[in-house]
Amino acid sequence: LDGVTDDSFTFTEWWSNCQFCQADEAWIEFVVQPPEGDCCVNSIKVFEDPNNRAPSLIVSAHYQGLPGRTLALDVEAVRPDSVRMIPDMPDTWTTAWRFNEADGACPADLADPGACFSTTCGDTTAQYFGNVFREYQGVPSACHCKQLCLNHAPTATTEGCRSWSFFKITDDHGTAGGALHDHLVCYLQDGARKVAGASTVDGWISGDIGVMLLGATTSVEGAVEHGQPVDVTVHGVGMPRTTLNQRLKIVAGADDCSAAQPDHVSGVRCSSPGICSPRPVSANESSATWRGVTIQGVQQEASYKVCYCHGPCYDSWQYSHVGDITVTAADYTFSQTPEAVKRDTASWSIKVQRPLLSAVTATKDWRIKLVTVSQYHPATGSSQFRSDNCDGDQSTLIKGDGSRYNAGPWEPDTTDLDEATWALTHDTTDRSINGLYLVCFCSVDPVQGSCDSWTPLPASTGSVHFEIEPTTADLAPAANVFHNQRWSAKVGRTFELVVSGAGLADADGDTDTTFGVAQSIIYIAEQCSITHATVGTAAAPRSTATTFVDAASVKYTIATTDAFTPRSATASRPQGHHVCFQKRSDTNNGNLPNGAVRIGTIFFTARADLDRSFIFDPSMSQAIEVSGAGLTTADRIMLLDCQQSCGIGHPSAEVLAPATPCSSTALETFNSFPPRPMFAPAIGTDNPAEAAQYTATTERYCVGHAINVVGNGNADVVAAQCHGRCAGGAVDGCDGYFAGYDDANSNALCLTRMECEQLCTALGAECSGVDMHRTLPRCFLNREGCATQVAEGTLGVDTNYDFLLRDTVTAVAPSDWTAPDGLSSSCLLRFNGVQFRSGGRYKVCFCDSTLLRPGQTDCQAEEDYSVTLGEVFVSGVSCLLDDPRFRKVDCTNMAGDGGLACGTYFSPACEEPVAATGAPALPSSFGAVPAEGCTGAACTV
Repeated sequence: LDGVTDDSFTFTEWWSNCQFCQADEAWIEFVVQPPEGDCCVNSIKVFEDPNNRAPSLIVSAHYQGLPGRTLALDVEAVRPDSVRMIPDMPDTWTTAWRFNEADGACPADLADPGACFSTTCGDTTAQYFGNVFREYQGVPSACHCKQLCLNHAPTATTEGCRSWSFFKITDDHGTAGGALHDHLVCYLQDGARKVAGASTVDGWISGDIGVMLLGATTSVEGAVEHGQPVDVTVHGVGMPRTTLNQRLKIVAGADDCSAAQPDHVSGVRCSSPGICSPRPVSANESSATWRGVTIQGVQQEASYKVCYCHGPCYDSWQYSHVGDITVTAADYTFSQTPEAVKRDTASWSIKVQRPLLSAVTATKDWRIKLVTVSQYHPATGSSQFRSDNCDGDQSTLIKGDGSRYNAGPWEPDTTDLDEATWALTHDTTDRSINGLYLVCFCSVDPVQGSCDSWTPLPASTGSVHFEIEPTTADLAPAANVFHNQRWSAKVGRTFELVVSGAGLADADGDTDTTFGVAQSIIYIAEQCSITHATVGTAAAPRSTATTFVDAASVKYTIATTDAFTPRSATASRPQGHHVCFQKRSDTNNGNLPNGAVRIGTIFFTARADLDRSFIFDPSMSQAIEVSGAGLTTADRIMLLDCQQSCGIGHPSAEVLAPATPCSSTALETFNSFPPRPMFAPAIGTDNPAEAAQYTATTERYCVGHAINVVGNGNADVVAAQCHGRCAGGAVDGCDGYFAGYDDANSNALCLTRMECEQLCTALGAECSGVDMHRTLPRCFLNREGCATQVAEGTLGVDTNYDFLLRDTVTAVAPSDWTAPDGLSSSCLLRFNGVQFRSGGRYKVCFCDSTLLRPGQTDCQAEEDYSVTLGEVFVSGVSCLLDDPRFRKVDCTNMAGDGGLACGTYFSPACEEPVAATGAPALPSSFGAVPAEGCTGAACTV
């Protein structure tokens, strides 16, 4: 772009070719040539479109030149790259940094367009010591010095640079009045002993070269024999000195190190491609050793990759390829008849073969035993690992097909020149027989009459195990209802409680099974015992009808009366009632039946309407409206990913607004996210002259009409100024303060949106609207004149702010007040300004402030949000119309920010007091409740 003077977006913005980019798929690469003299690039500043920004940025650097010569990077070793999350840093780069939006450090917050990202190398708080073997003069920066150290790093056969120290000082060479000179020296050292706090002399920066992996060796020369245990040692530089976190795995030669480890590798076991054990038996900064690694089941000579992770190890990308192992082929293999042996297979055989005329041992002297590797346990429905070598005993569950073979190891039933066959059987009624087995082989010494050692054989198919497979019936889960389920319901209504389980009905979901769900009953009680047949003074609610939904769920109809009291939290237990399940229908003389078991918890509310579906446009900030009765502004909502459960789940990371500042958590954000006020009080002592509501224009601000803070006669305005409130070092309420930008003459106020609106309302005609920061508690108040800019479309553009135009509403006495559209009321709470990063389905959880623990006045923890209010569907309305569910319920347009609220029931409209004479009628955005049986466009979508 040299020579371009056009400042339009065509020349000042970079766009990726990909719309949904994978890691490392989109990048900006640039070359910087610093001017002559003392200058080097030590930081960068990135400006991203706030609507299209990345959650994290990776900055990589390579240093191309030194005075008078080219500096090329030449590194042979493997360098694990935790920044880019890949097993080997490309040779293109010397170093890399990652800047995350969620780092928690405000200067690194990508939402701040003024953030500078430091791109310097080394440590100024510690000194690295070692013998200096090279010295370079005139090195421009610490990062250049690190690159020189990498170029002289150790190899598998030679020593080299393990740490570096960079010294920079400016002096006049002791000449009074003489010109100042820079001394820039890079020292390369063969050791990396770090001493914290030792860098007490100005001008020193030190560092090491990180972990570099140089290769892997085994305890034997050349190829490893099939089934031979060996030690595997990984060599490198800067490796951890303790064994705690280092891990190893062996993968097939054709795979990369992100692949799963084959079953026929033992001595190292992996539960997933990223989780392996054990730790090494010994380790230092140059090596780590694992003992007893064995590779079996190799029919032809094969190569395997040695993969190493320096820790902590939890994902497959962390394993780097550091060497290879060649394994010789096995001399003997086994096959089975039939090809699949199942638990109900009454008899079967195993044949052992060797290559034709490859040995002279008599096949009649061959012996086998089957050692259990993993065994199925019917009681738990799981498998348990038993052994991965032939040191174990013969399985007692498998018998020879004749009385003389019961104990094992077994002689062959039939033999030929180079093969032998064993006929075997097992108890077909014992489900614990299912599992994997090693076929272990030996040849009896004719002199000693016994086996010297046992060797595991590979199958002719390539597998290392013999398997007895479960039948279809074995794989079917036991019929039962699931436990630890959670439900929500509203007091005074008849509701349907859907219980999930397995094998509750036949495949068609309409016929009872032997489990007996059709005769079952659901009780709601304080405890599931025969002594709790009542809840307070009311009878324990119980189901009156049972309906099969499908094979995995049953629906129970339950009714509660208005007299039923939701169970609030106490100091010793959370809120909620027990849900008790009983298969028999007897009532045990009016008490809960014997044998009732708790299968979960139900959370009641007497105040909020449930089963809501909110439909959002994915590109807009919109509202969530909670209808009900007796609601207060102390109630709160929380938004979860759809698969999480209210009361235990954490807020979704896909919520863009309300935004979580870098100094807070998402839970704290929702705790402090109030509904719109039920009235608009002044911050000071005087009541406002008018009630008001505000209409948002996104990414805009009012030009040239800011109300001056300095000299303002309103004490509340002056007290809210960011500079006056925060410049002295205060933290509370200062997330919106821009240090270095907000000076004593700034008009910026550090208030939340609700506080800014309240203050504007309190100023009356003096304030026409608010410029509100989209993510921070920061705003500007504006004089009259902004409405004209809104009407003419001449508002200023700023992607960090929304303009809130104040609409005036005639005031009425508080006793006669009618809630204006856009504010909250006791039967409707409006949570405005909700937006998501991406489309999808989310869960809305409700904190009923009347059910909190004694002495607790506000929502604080996840368990306070136990009531499931409904779901948010972030998508266009048109795509949801294909779902029949949304064509059979009532939907209403939500006021303020828009969107739809859908449900099968809405509480009756608030009983509004008679407004003062001349006051306008301002109904709730839900309008009148549709009559029963209502049809047509007014009732359904």
